[in-house]
Amino acid sequence: MLSVFGDESTDETKSRVFAMSGVIGREPEWQAAEAEWLRRTQGEVFHAADCEHNRNLDLYKDLTLILAGSRLAGRAVALDLIALKEFFPTLSPEFGYYKCFIMMVNWLVDNTAAQIGEPIEFTFDSRRESDYNAEKLYSVLSNKPKWSGAQFMRGKISFATRTNPRIQMADLVAREAMKDLNNSLGPVQRPRRKSISTLFTEGHFSFGVIDREYCSKWKESSDLVPELADQYNRWLLTHKLADNMSNRIDFMAWLNSKNALTPETPATPGGR
Repeated sequence: MLSVFGDESTDETKSRVFAMSGVIGREPEWQAAEAEWLRRTQGEVFHAADCEHNRNLDLYKDLTLILAGSRLAGRAVALDLIALKEFFPTLSPEFGYYKCFIMMVNWLVDNTAAQIGEPIEFTFDSRRESDYNAEKLYSVLSNKPKWSGAQFMRGKISFATRTNPRIQMADLVAREAMKDLNNSLGPVQRPRRKSISTLFTEGHFSFGVIDREYCSKWKESSDLVPELADQYNRWLLTHKLADNMSNRIDFMAWLNSKNALTPETPATPGGR
């Protein structure tokens, strides 16, 4: 069984970059990394942003080295919130969380579980504002009839708190993805952080980016399928519902029941 622990990170203004990460491994690999992590943190709860703000850079460096030297792997997705707002001005801010969630889960399932034929389970940092919808969305993904990877997803999504060292590891990876994209956006172009280069050294951590170019192409592809937007709007009217994330996910589940979904469809209902 492969286990994924995930967390998210955003810039201080919550208006430039959002990132989500998933760190993956089997239980013996998790236990080995966790023992090293707890030894270095002395059991204290680690939060990547607070650690940097408090200038505890030696701790941050050592924990990065522990992750890079472990047998764990990971995937993070960073989203340019400025570009998202430019191309999809009516989307709620929370949409970024679910977009990164979909892309990260899809990537880990397709590139780990499906590749080696092992089941996979996910545990994320608990967020009161998104846990309910994340659980619903996970169910939609795990039941997609046109996605071969769905067969490897086991059970329901779980949630944990930052007291869990495995969530803390995912927090560090998410912050690195967020900082890497944020630094590239400017206005001052900064060199790549040593910590992210360290994670890349062994090749078992990788990052995806939803940048301005991606958002532009995503908008174009959404505009090419107006029938999906029309279908979604008719569905809302039929059931006398408002447009929100929970109802978008229910619409995806309804499409699932009609055997109509592809892996990318959940990102685009309504095209808004």
